[in-house]
Amino acid sequence: MIKKTFYNLPKEKQERIVNAVRKEFSKEPQEKASINRIIKEANISRGSFYQYFDDKVDLIELLVGDLFSQISNYYIELLSKNDGNIFTVSILLYDKTVELIDEKGDADFVKNILSGIRVNSELVYNYLYHRFSKENATDKIREIIKDYINPKYLNCKDFEEIVIVVEIIHMVIQGALVDVFARKTNKDKARETMRRKIELLKKGFEAKNL
Repeated sequence: MIKKTFYNLPKEKQERIVNAVRKEFSKEPQEKASINRIIKEANISRGSFYQYFDDKVDLIELLVGDLFSQISNYYIELLSKNDGNIFTVSILLYDKTVELIDEKGDADFVKNILSGIRVNSELVYNYLYHRFSKENATDKIREIIKDYINPKYLNCKDFEEIVIVVEIIHMVIQGALVDVFARKTNKDKARETMRRKIELLKKGFEAKNL
């Protein structure tokens, strides 16, 4: 868990540490990333490092959290502009996420994080499940669904069914991003494959009275 002592640091020092973390994880996958190189690059002591962070997973959270926050803001903006139509927005969100990662220069970082993820790995279990899904993302996603996704476009009987459908669509988007940044699939090819999957989902989940 990222500690309050990190957020109490001057902004300049926070940015120096974040840049050192980004540089290391852009060069190396999670299992090979070196805390020694990070503290040397950030010009902090090992003792100081552990006053700010518990482990390397915290460092991933530091970078991924900022990226996810920006993606969430785009998600809300796109839903607001497209009448809450999740099927339309799914393609636009993929485009915006790819654009954002490229603009931030985070492609290598994202590739290394995604490449290090394996089913039942400690990273997936500790980070994606406990830290992200259970604590922050689930509540945030449910808020977005409740406030911005228009149920008229979905053939669902209640809110929980809408949540399940949206989770499935999110998995399709995430799969396309893994293809692009971890497997180096052509962006347009990954987009087209994702679009076809979304079209198949529409056949089963789109409201029939539109």
